[in-house]
Amino acid sequence: MLKQKKDETREFETLILEAVKAESSAFIWDICGDEVIRVPVELKNFNSYKKKINFTLDHRAKYYLKDLIKGPGLLKFYIPNQQLLFVSKIDLYRGTQLEVCYPDMFKKHDRRRDDRVEPLIPVFFKSDGLKKECYDLSHGGFSFVMNNMEYRKVKYKIDKELECQIEFPFKKVKVAVKVVNVANIKLFQLDRFPYGAKRVSFQIIEGDFFKESVTKLAKGMKKLLIDLL
Repeated sequence: MLKQKKDETREFETLILEAVKAESSAFIWDICGDEVIRVPVELKNFNSYKKKINFTLDHRAKYYLKDLIKGPGLLKFYIPNQQLLFVSKIDLYRGTQLEVCYPDMFKKHDRRRDDRVEPLIPVFFKSDGLKKECYDLSHGGFSFVMNNMEYRKVKYKIDKELECQIEFPFKKVKVAVKVVNVANIKLFQLDRFPYGAKRVSFQIIEGDFFKESVTKLAKGMKKLLIDLL
C-alpha cells in the first residue's frame, strides 16, 4: 500500500481526475464494532500543485465527521467507481468545505490479486518491544516499514530468524519468521519518514493459524468493500 513515488502519485492523480470527471460518488468511512459507518461526500476537485483534494459536505456528513476523525486529523475515504481507498489528513474544514492532503498511502482494490492482502484494518507485528503495522500480507509472509533509527537498533538483516506475534483484528498468532528482503525508502519519499526508511519483508517459517488468519482477513476485506458499496 506504500504509494509515494512520482509515478504512483501520478497514478493517484489519474484516479482522482477520473472520479472528478465522472462525478463519482465518494464516502468517508470507518468501522464501529461490527458496523461499517459510511457517510457520503461530494468530490469537487484537486490541486496537483498544493497536493490537496476538495470535498463538499452535507448536513449528514457534518454530523458524523467528528466521530470519524482519527488520530492527528485523519479520515478514511472510498471512491467505489475507481475502487480507490485512501487515508488523508484534514488540511481545512470550514462550513461545508473539506480540504484534505494527498495520502501517504492509497490502495486501488484489484480483485485479481487474491494472493496478497493490503489490510484496510490494522494488523500489527510485535517482537521484543517493537510494534509495527503490517502493510502487506500473504499466506507466506508479510512486510512493514520502519524508520532508519529503528532499523539500526533491531538490525533485521536478510536471513535473520526470529519469533514474533501477529495481531489480527480477531486473533493473535505466534509465528517464526525469516527476513527475506530489506528495501530502502528514499529521503522524503514518504511524509511519515522524511529521513528515509526500510521496508522489511518476512517469510513465515512456522506458525499455526497464520495462513487461515490471512484468509479470514481477506474475506473480511471483501465483505467490507461490498458493504461500502
